[in-house]
Amino acid sequence: MAQGENIQATLQTFVDNVVRLAKIEIGAKRKARRSNGKIYYKRIDNTGTLRKSLRGEVKAMPNSFEADILMEEYGEWVDKGRKRGKGVPPNVLFNKSGSGGWIKEKPIRLRDAQGNFTKVTDAKMQSLAYLINRKIKKKGIEPTNFLTDPFERKFKDLPQEIIEAYGLDVEDFLRFTIDKLNKEYKV
Repeated sequence: MAQGENIQATLQTFVDNVVRLAKIEIGAKRKARRSNGKIYYKRIDNTGTLRKSLRGEVKAMPNSFEADILMEEYGEWVDKGRKRGKGVPPNVLFNKSGSGGWIKEKPIRLRDAQGNFTKVTDAKMQSLAYLINRKIKKKGIEPTNFLTDPFERKFKDLPQEIIEAYGLDVEDFLRFTIDKLNKEYKV
């Protein structure tokens, strides 16, 4: 086995496990509480876009290695949350040009002051986007840790595996080097 293959295989397994667990976390239903106190269940990723975008890459170089977990740009905010005082770009919540936005992807039905369902118009959707953004600025967004938790769980197992893999790679490298020297110098 060539030098770095054991480390790369171990890191690839680590990254694959973190991505697999993160996808499970995104798809799981979580308890939430409405403002009126009623409990309901919701998914983190209602469209599946974030889940589908999750992937891991491992690159091994001669003197180092790199492991990346890639996803949609907004995944970081879903995982870590958002602090108070900072809203989200309006076109993310509601995009009038037809490409959707979060509000159009969610199954939201608007009600009037009496609680009756009302007709959905662009103006009402923009008003809703404004109100949602105002609430995010005021209260922030709670973190879900869909990626952080699996990463931390799997990272605890990683150091020993890497040490073992690195030890195997050094052993393989030394054996290869000694064999090569033996052939060159006919010892």
